[in-house]
Amino acid sequence: MASQPPFEERAHRPILLAVDGESHTGAAIAEACRLAGALDRTVAVLHVEDDYLKQFSNEIYAQGREEYLEHVDRCLAEEGREAVAEARARVLEDGVESEALIRKGEPFDAIRAELETGAYSLLIVGRKPRSGGRLRRRQDLPARLADAGGSTPLLIVPGATTVP
Repeated sequence: MASQPPFEERAHRPILLAVDGESHTGAAIAEACRLAGALDRTVAVLHVEDDYLKQFSNEIYAQGREEYLEHVDRCLAEEGREAVAEARARVLEDGVESEALIRKGEPFDAIRAELETGAYSLLIVGRKPRSGGRLRRRQDLPARLADAGGSTPLLIVPGATTVP
């Protein structure tokens, strides 16, 4: 586990907020706004275009494979732009400055790579509400990030639960 830089070195670094456009991210956005406002920080809004669906291109006949991959790329790019734009609009409503970051790849790896730059004071992620079953460890990104450790503090914000 890497040692954490002294507080003075992290004091004015932005907060990294990972968003995916899903409803559980709203609580994480609200917490990022609250903390950024209280600590006079900016927020770097990060979305990772997860190319998970591309792995199925081998199961598509060669005739439609390229079209499928292009369609997936367009959908992922649009989803990312929308998620970041929505989060930045909510942050701006609270008078907090932000920047947009879009990366490609597996979310865990992309977030860890962004954190390795050492440019952030805190990582904030949302967590899906727990239903009856538990997520497989591979699917539970916040838990994987927590297990990985690192020098940047991590805040996991649970999403709102709804009662049927």
